[in-house]
Amino acid sequence: MADLLSTLAEEHLPTDARPPAKSGPETVLERINASVETRLGEPELSPQMLAAEHHISLRYLHKLFHAQGTSVKGWVRQRRLETCSAELAGRHFSRGIG
Repeated sequence: MADLLSTLAEEHLPTDARPPAKSGPETVLERINASVETRLGEPELSPQMLAAEHHISLRYLHKLFHAQGTSVKGWVRQRRLETCSAELAGRHFSRGIG
């Protein structure tokens, strides 16, 4: 969340006041993760969309996630499930779900 706020704040700074852009696989992956977090509810979210949005090849996107021991779709699915679980746990239901 802090990374998202930091990125948002940097976008509103004048170009000459911005810190130098970070590079490297970890930074690219951080940006992709932040993008996914803001778009978890979008059913059309796909690896192709993420690769295009971050100006990287689809192959490189898959390579980044493979290095983390997961796949792009697997990670998105896991984050969606975790988000749903947290939302359900935070609510008090008078009856079961089903």
